[in-house]
Amino acid sequence: MTPAARLAQFAAKAQPGPANLDMMRLSLADWMTVGLAGRAEPVAQIIRQMVQDEDGQGPASIIGASGTQPPRAAALANGTISHALDYDDTHFAHIGHPSVAVLPAALATAEAEGVAGEAFLKAALIGVEASIRVGLWLGRSHYQAGFHQTATAGAFGATLASARLMGLDIAQTETALNLVATRASGLKSQFGAMGKPYNAGMAASNGVECAQLARLGMTAAPDGMGAAQGFGPTHHGALDIHPFDPDGVWHFDTISHKFHACCHGTHAALEALGQTLHDEVAALGIHVTNVAPGGLRTEFGKGSMAIPAQHIADYDAGVGRMPQQVYKETAGQEPGDTDKAAQAIVNIAGADNPPLHLLLGKDALGYWRDKQASMTAEINALEDVSLSIAVSED
Repeated sequence: MTPAARLAQFAAKAQPGPANLDMMRLSLADWMTVGLAGRAEPVAQIIRQMVQDEDGQGPASIIGASGTQPPRAAALANGTISHALDYDDTHFAHIGHPSVAVLPAALATAEAEGVAGEAFLKAALIGVEASIRVGLWLGRSHYQAGFHQTATAGAFGATLASARLMGLDIAQTETALNLVATRASGLKSQFGAMGKPYNAGMAASNGVECAQLARLGMTAAPDGMGAAQGFGPTHHGALDIHPFDPDGVWHFDTISHKFHACCHGTHAALEALGQTLHDEVAALGIHVTNVAPGGLRTEFGKGSMAIPAQHIADYDAGVGRMPQQVYKETAGQEPGDTDKAAQAIVNIAGADNPPLHLLLGKDALGYWRDKQASMTAEINALEDVSLSIAVSED
């Protein structure tokens, strides 16, 4: 069975459980938030302007814009915009950002198809999971050769999510995946430039496009992914077929969300730098404090996105609500007071011995306590393994 056939079968038969869907909900909220935060970035303005200048007609919304656009254009714009700050989730199994490539495609397609609620969530989850599995199939050799897994593996995930939302059958889904094999692209040479978030937008757009073409009847080579001149062999893929096995594992459950607006690979260094600065410059009278705020009561979300004229009742009421509607309902309900937060920072900065970490808000405190409890439980569970490497003295 070809890689595309295996993925099409996976999309048709996968049954995520409640815990898997909860993780998708968390990443959906994370994706919407980083998209809103990045909506005024220069690359966001450029991609939004290009799409609007084309004056396309369609039902899909774009972050930071009024009116609606065709799904493919919306996916391109929202993928680019939401990766503008490099603040979106990361999966280290294949080193990629699944949500930023798949969710823009899934959301645009869901708006066009009138798909809502849990059906949308399941399609998105299957898409991000597939992108990770394709990334594992391609392996580190693909990444190390210079290909950006967010864009390459992500395009296959975006295609699968779109195909499921469009109601494509297994044969059509397989065709869509073999079509995107000739469209998937993205280079690490773009890191540090606007081309990096554009990679994510391309992946989302390519996914919508290839699913649409397959539905219209376009054909593709029967093994565009794995044949001798297919995507994997020509893109330095490791081609380990086992990631496509129906093993019941949901790799997306181990997705990581960012605490800093930069590449996830730099986070350990940032934390170490903060600790080092805190310890080493204290003797010079210089203090370092990392502030981790929770939700602060602001007007941040209002006016950031126009609500489209097209409405789907259960979509509007459920987890698939557009970001502006979410923020309109929650603005003024955040637990943190901005003035008090600012004063707390000033007070800590003026203290004789400021702490390395300052948590602001009950939600921030609750999150870190839960995180600490989870880490403690994991350490305790593996205590025997940790101690098993001790040198034997007898």
